[in-house]
Amino acid sequence: MIRRLPLALLSCALPIVASAGATSAAEKPARYVLHQLTVPPGDLLDGDFMQGAVSVDGVARRGPRTIALAANGAVAAIVTNTGNLYPARTIVVWRPGGSRVTIGLPDPAVLDQGFHHRGGRVDTFPSASFSRVVLADDGTPFATVTNSFSGAYSGIDKAVFRWIGTKWRNVPPAGEPISPARSDYDVVAAELPKLRIGLTGDSSSADVSFDELEHTPGYQLPEAMVYDGLTMRGLGAGTMTALAGAYACGFIGEQNGRTMPDNVNVEGQIPYALLWHDGATTRLGRGLAFGVNAGGVAVGDNRVSIEGGPLLATRAEYDRLKIMPGKPPVVVPVRWDAHGATVLGREPGTAFAIARNGTTVGALVHGGGFVSRGSSLTALDALVSGSHVHIRGAYSIDPRGRILVLTGLAGTPGLAYLDPVP
Repeated sequence: MIRRLPLALLSCALPIVASAGATSAAEKPARYVLHQLTVPPGDLLDGDFMQGAVSVDGVARRGPRTIALAANGAVAAIVTNTGNLYPARTIVVWRPGGSRVTIGLPDPAVLDQGFHHRGGRVDTFPSASFSRVVLADDGTPFATVTNSFSGAYSGIDKAVFRWIGTKWRNVPPAGEPISPARSDYDVVAAELPKLRIGLTGDSSSADVSFDELEHTPGYQLPEAMVYDGLTMRGLGAGTMTALAGAYACGFIGEQNGRTMPDNVNVEGQIPYALLWHDGATTRLGRGLAFGVNAGGVAVGDNRVSIEGGPLLATRAEYDRLKIMPGKPPVVVPVRWDAHGATVLGREPGTAFAIARNGTTVGALVHGGGFVSRGSSLTALDALVSGSHVHIRGAYSIDPRGRILVLTGLAGTPGLAYLDPVP
């Protein structure tokens, strides 16, 4: 079942609730202390995060896939070696006590259990690469690994793995069927000790039949899923970006009024933010939802192209999409709740995560990272005590208010977390 919000919420060209002015006393944000995290010598934060997932201004195009924050304070990041920026074969985890551990790719035999195509030597998987990392509340890493292949056709396999202290295990266990209609899985969120994983299942490594695409409704659409260790439950068509309690959020792409797979002409697709709950899918409006809390409040932005940044890249892109008359739109941070959509400021940017109490974090194109309470936002640079480090963007917030951020003005970013001052 699909629930649609009122028409006025479906187009960023139509009115939505404007943000408030100055922050009220009740919404006054906390101050923070910055803790910089150091990657191992010779490593950099994954280049895919900088070149593909994040534009040069620090605003993610498809969400923060290669860094993660756990409820217990652990932080994880996919890193690459300076001598070989591709593939990304290492995850670094900073534990709450201050220690740091480096984790390599799953063993070839474990990778072989997860991948459906064999593009090279099965015993080496030379192109295997971490593409996403998430952390359960206790800091346990879960990761998506990709592997390119070629033959009758070429593509990229995706599979999900769980770290069990000394090695990776395939999720679900090898040989366990989960969804015959899907060939690839991407991890979005994970919960322990009772296993619960948010996934997107898709057909990204499958050959595309454009004849079937034209004539078969629902052909190769991505699907949001929840896996509990025993069963896989489909929530509905769309790409999941976050999971919190009984709610999940994400988006679906459309072209010419038709929902589309996530491996065909993504640049030309118009996104619609989605919320999944209690067996129903709700369209929140045009844009991408990146974060949701256990109360069902989602945040993201109102962009008009899935791959577009906070400003449409070119006039040709804008003309091709034909979204609205006039000048190309500015994409701004948005919160969706039971009252509809609220713009969190008029500066271009994106909201990435929201805590249970409603505190929202994200990034602005010209202002760096921000935190928002209620319907206004404040630049994090103004709230960090005793530090002159620029906060480029804020990407996650834990139940205690700790925020995961990227730092630095240009070039290679730094990774840090902000602790609220008591």
